[in-house]
Amino acid sequence: MLCDICHKNEATVHYTEIVHNQMIKMDLCEECAKVKGVGVQSPFSISDLLSGLAEMDTGTRFEDPVCKGCGLSFTGFRKSGRLGCPECYETFKVPLESLIKTIHKSSKHAGKQFAKTTPDEEKHVSPEEKLNQLKKELHIAVEKEEYEQAAQLRDQIREIEKEINSDK
Repeated sequence: MLCDICHKNEATVHYTEIVHNQMIKMDLCEECAKVKGVGVQSPFSISDLLSGLAEMDTGTRFEDPVCKGCGLSFTGFRKSGRLGCPECYETFKVPLESLIKTIHKSSKHAGKQFAKTTPDEEKHVSPEEKLNQLKKELHIAVEKEEYEQAAQLRDQIREIEKEINSDK
């Protein structure tokens, strides 16, 4: 996307301004953004975000705990944004829970779970598709000389063929 002002450089600054209840959006290159007076800040890292949130006053007062596993202090975590070992989670449980509540608005996961296929969803397969699949399985069973399984598949194929012929 090219700059809306110079139409030469790639737009890297996306500026939105509201004037008299009208929203004005501009896509600018860095040079035109500087001329226009739009401040360009360098991106921040996730550790900057975590350490900034960890420094917020959450109302919870605690001493600066130190992990027995790796020797990391909570102040060290706030500076780096990274824990040192699995034991840190237990050592910093109270301040981490406060931090997680600040970020996610909850300390318990309430997200979606994988939905298993229900018998109703299996019915969406057409009888013709099911018939073709069973015929393939029958062919494989005969090649492997699994005659009991082949007989069961043959019976299922006959039932589906009857169903298809009765619908016509």
